[in-house]
Amino acid sequence: MSDEDIVEIARRAYEAGTRRPKPDLATVNVLYHPDHELVTPLSRLEGTSYRGAAGFREWVTSRPEDWDSMTFRLDDARAIDESRVLLATTFTGHSRRGGVPVVQEQGLVVTVRDGKITRTEAYNSVDEASSAAS
Repeated sequence: MSDEDIVEIARRAYEAGTRRPKPDLATVNVLYHPDHELVTPLSRLEGTSYRGAAGFREWVTSRPEDWDSMTFRLDDARAIDESRVLLATTFTGHSRRGGVPVVQEQGLVVTVRDGKITRTEAYNSVDEASSAAS
């Protein structure tokens, strides 16, 4: 696959998975490998990850409990190498616990194999994601 192909797959998957008010699960099912692994900053600290469709559903359904509102924006997408894409994103949310608005830059390293996303690693910044991918 070309760099453009893997970037487009990662872009479409991110937008489908973060669509609000609910994710576009039909597109998610087409673009993500059934054994996809999601590693978030918190799960990395805990030594865990979210696996497959059940893991994705767990992650997606647990997020709204913490937020009155949340949006995800894709700011940039570029190929790192023949199978990985770096996504620069921004999360905006309004916390339920203290009413605090949050704007958080995030970086994701997305691995694409055979046209499917097999792994997504989320980081607290694009620089952190870029360093981890090196």
